[in-house]
Amino acid sequence: MDKAPHDQKTTATKPSLSPQRVTESLDQYQAVGNIKGAIGLLRKAQHQNVATPAMYIQVINMLRECPFDVEASSLVAQWFYSPDTTLPDTIKKDLDVWKALLKLGFRFAGTYRKDDLNALMETFVATFDLASLSDQSCWELLIRGNGMLRHRSAVTEYFDALLDRSQHIKMDRSSILRSATLAYAATGSNAQASKLFDELDSNGKVTLVLLQQLIRIYGFQGNLYQTNKYLQLCKTRFPDSNNDTMALIAHRGALMNQFRLLVKTRGNQGLPLKSRHSPELDAIHASWQKWTDHIINDLPLDLTQCNVMLEYYTLANRIDPHGFPLEYAERLVDETMPKHNIVPNEKTWMTLLFGYATSHEYKKSSQRLDMALTVLSRMQQAGIQANQECFHALYQACLPYVYGKGFIFDHFQLASNLANAISSKTYLDHRPRLDRRMYELESIMLDSRIPHDRTTIKHMLTALGSAGRYRAMWKRWDLLKMSGIRRDMGMYQHIFALASLDPQQAEYALSVTRSELDREVDHRHDQIPRLTYVAMLDCAIASQDHRMASSIIQELRQHHLSSDVHSADVYVPILRAYTLLPSLTSQLPAVLDEIKQKNLPYNNLMWQYVMSYHLLHDDSGAAMTNLQHTFNSYTMDRFQQLGRIPIPVREAAPVVPFPSAPYSVGDMAMINMYVAGLLDAQDLSLVFDVLKALDEQTDKIGLSRGTMAGVVKLAKQENSTSELSWIAHHLLPKVSSQNANFRKWAKRLQENTPQ
Repeated sequence: MDKAPHDQKTTATKPSLSPQRVTESLDQYQAVGNIKGAIGLLRKAQHQNVATPAMYIQVINMLRECPFDVEASSLVAQWFYSPDTTLPDTIKKDLDVWKALLKLGFRFAGTYRKDDLNALMETFVATFDLASLSDQSCWELLIRGNGMLRHRSAVTEYFDALLDRSQHIKMDRSSILRSATLAYAATGSNAQASKLFDELDSNGKVTLVLLQQLIRIYGFQGNLYQTNKYLQLCKTRFPDSNNDTMALIAHRGALMNQFRLLVKTRGNQGLPLKSRHSPELDAIHASWQKWTDHIINDLPLDLTQCNVMLEYYTLANRIDPHGFPLEYAERLVDETMPKHNIVPNEKTWMTLLFGYATSHEYKKSSQRLDMALTVLSRMQQAGIQANQECFHALYQACLPYVYGKGFIFDHFQLASNLANAISSKTYLDHRPRLDRRMYELESIMLDSRIPHDRTTIKHMLTALGSAGRYRAMWKRWDLLKMSGIRRDMGMYQHIFALASLDPQQAEYALSVTRSELDREVDHRHDQIPRLTYVAMLDCAIASQDHRMASSIIQELRQHHLSSDVHSADVYVPILRAYTLLPSLTSQLPAVLDEIKQKNLPYNNLMWQYVMSYHLLHDDSGAAMTNLQHTFNSYTMDRFQQLGRIPIPVREAAPVVPFPSAPYSVGDMAMINMYVAGLLDAQDLSLVFDVLKALDEQTDKIGLSRGTMAGVVKLAKQENSTSELSWIAHHLLPKVSSQNANFRKWAKRLQENTPQ
């Protein structure tokens, strides 16, 4: 019998790609806007060695022409700048491919993937010999790209090199000047940009495109002066041009610049963002009102303009909820847009959602979330489903309201920054309430297969930690690692800062979380940032662990306190530790001498810690002398730095210089400590001279309730009936830090004290 033949499995081999087939398929993908399909096909062609420069250019141009897909664009960029790239030299060194690629890279400039543009620029310079590069457009792309990266010196270097080449090779000088003008404008070198613009203008080479590009650059920078300058010029030279949308964007950018500054100077300290004296804000709002009146009343509105206006109103509400209530945003969506037959899109609803989620207009934690959920419901009715960004807003709406202080954790950075907003004892005794609906939101999010990301967990950590829900907080902290999300230095700073709000949690963070940081950080490449050290030092102060504080200060000095340091900011946490840890106070004078030797000016916090040191640790004989000397020095330094002339507290000797209005929170903190020192010294006469000088300067007395109670007590002890009457009926109503108990106490005092 014949042996049966062996059964053989046959596998169908995929036909290899041909350049013609790839090109035809890319054309089809381009026709329907299928970017991912085009990228996948190009990768297959690349693996089969049939990809041509023209194919890469086609895919890159698809990415440039479609709405910006950051991740897809980044993937293509990495093919070129990654050290592990498998691209052949025929692609990697093709100038035309790089021209298209650099133009695509420009789109990264305003995003979180800005480093992709930087990597492309560096790779281009490393790939090509610039000494022999004569292609003018490549040089101009280098100039423009470095402008977007704000590398002014590189812009100058390449601009000078290109001008030098233009003397030997025929080039379009006007084009070179236009590129350099735009690059210098992007770096903020406005004088240089203006100089080049004037040269172009004198030769009649200013075009509408150039003017609109400058308007766009300055508009997104929020530079109202430069934007208005070129807007007026554009309107004069090209009357039919329309740049109204960019005018709105410029105002939004200017307001965002103010917002970021106010968050840094006030929000991080738990203070309302708007100060009483805000001329910059007032000027922006006045200009905004003029433009919006013109656009709404005289011109047809479009969706983009409405969305920019909505962003402005919600941002203005975050800064000044009383001056810009969310009613303005509501009217825009519910009245103005329907009137102009404009249908809100996803951007509209997301802006409104974040507006309610971050507003300080409400006085209860639950109200923000109530309003945000209402907007979310309207979004869903409009056919827009909740995504991860929606939950970013909803979790932020859950950040707690601290009674009498507001939403002080909206911009939380360090617990020590909140010293002027809340006292640690008051905070520990009266924790803000957590809206438990946050747990329900988390369940809904996860059930909807929307995973946690860094932002959702960070908001949850803030809400849980500020409300004292530490078990849940540490659980979410562990979830970061289990979710595969890197616990970077910013997250470590955040968890240390939250832990430092409570002595027990601070102790736990120093013993457990600091060990995790040491294990996870790559000491060869990563340096622990200064603020992370400060957050750890806050934990040591909260737990009164002087040994750990000394260790952290030593590391802080080693990594962030070089001999040529030109800022006193790095000394502030050290002074705080030496002031608040009794076993370390003896080291504070040496630090002050070190600051003096470096000739570093004091900032407001440093003055406060020096005053605190004298109040807490000087003996009774030296305390008042040192306090008076420090307060006088502070007053004169304030005069030198801000030009605010001191006023005399009393005409007769000894004359005491006193700060003149307007007062910042830091000024009031210094005055409060000075008055507290006078109370300790039982100097009733000078206390009342100081209070009367303060009363003449401002109608808002920012002294603490404890200090005012001390003043009343001393007046009673000294039987000073006239002074007591003045305090009860004139001064107490002006105290800005009143709560219910203070008002009851003041009312009883007024009832029992004749006028």
